[in-house]
Amino acid sequence: GDALLVAVARNLERQLRVTDTIARIGGDEFAVVAPNLRSASSAMEIAEKVSASVSSADGSAGSNLGTTVSVGISVFPMDDSDADVLVSHADMAMYKSKASRKGAVNFFDAAMDADVKLRHALKRRMPDDIAAGRFFLHFQPIVDAATHEVVAAEGLARWFDEQGKIISPTVFIPIAEESASISLLGARLLEDACGYLNEWRDGGLAAVPISLNISPIQCRDPGFGVRLVTTIQDAGIPTGLINIEITESTIIKNLEVTQKNLELLKSFGIGIHIDDFGTGYSSLSLLKDLPLDVLKIDRSFVDDLGRKAGADSIVQAVVELARKLKFRTIAEGVERAEQASILTEIGVDCLQGFRFSRPVGATLFAGSLARGRPDRVA
Repeated sequence: GDALLVAVARNLERQLRVTDTIARIGGDEFAVVAPNLRSASSAMEIAEKVSASVSSADGSAGSNLGTTVSVGISVFPMDDSDADVLVSHADMAMYKSKASRKGAVNFFDAAMDADVKLRHALKRRMPDDIAAGRFFLHFQPIVDAATHEVVAAEGLARWFDEQGKIISPTVFIPIAEESASISLLGARLLEDACGYLNEWRDGGLAAVPISLNISPIQCRDPGFGVRLVTTIQDAGIPTGLINIEITESTIIKNLEVTQKNLELLKSFGIGIHIDDFGTGYSSLSLLKDLPLDVLKIDRSFVDDLGRKAGADSIVQAVVELARKLKFRTIAEGVERAEQASILTEIGVDCLQGFRFSRPVGATLFAGSLARGRPDRVA
């Protein structure tokens, strides 16, 4: 919170040169103006000091949340001679860092300008396209590890451009979060999921739960849980047929509000899954205290199965942890028969990945429900 930001500012003042200027430019963003640098490596050294300042401030503020910093750099006069343009270019580079990985540093390049123009165009289109139903759900089956029967599905958002090409979720989800459209999008996708569940039920198909990914922004909205439950009930759907997927980082952002929302959802029988488990910062005590149902083992652990010594031991440890906490487990990113076999032997409850099916449209997924097994669309 504010205590962390104050600690960051103080640490920056101590670590940077007296000729450097530091300013908070909004929210959790800071700008550093560093004159008379000799080379790009000098700028990188400052970026490293900024990262160190944030890590140090995290501990001194008492949060210890594994806070990371994304840095963007623009250089005068190579990138431009206008101060406002230089700030804009550094901002573009920062957003590339945010999109790539935690703690990344990027220098501005001309290609970023085209990316930003595309992002602005998508941001303008997004509210109208949400209202017009131009976002769709595709479904990736989740199968029982022992029988390979379809027992659930993850609903994944898809958006198509004017030429009918899919716009990657890695592009449009951050835009939705930045532009405050994420709540509108989440509400629309939930309504669509309920509609499909009704359609499949009316067609005589077995009902399986649908999991929807939830943004940290949604989770920290005090009214999120009530709205989600109301939407499901208004659709006439048993609340147990909707699960939500959140990441470990989602949990630690505004924990108090998030926990209240999760407890409300749990009280109505809505399943709560931790997505990409093992890649975040959640502590074991936090997992124990939250109303969770499922740990989804991240694909990075699944990838190494059968290829790297010790990979199965990591997955085994996660499964044993889940059992002790009375959680079920789903392994993501299962692509090879060998992986599926190892995961089943270890005791993972369910499997998800291209070994069984890519995400498919509602019609194809309905076919999987009718057969009880996915088509193995590859």
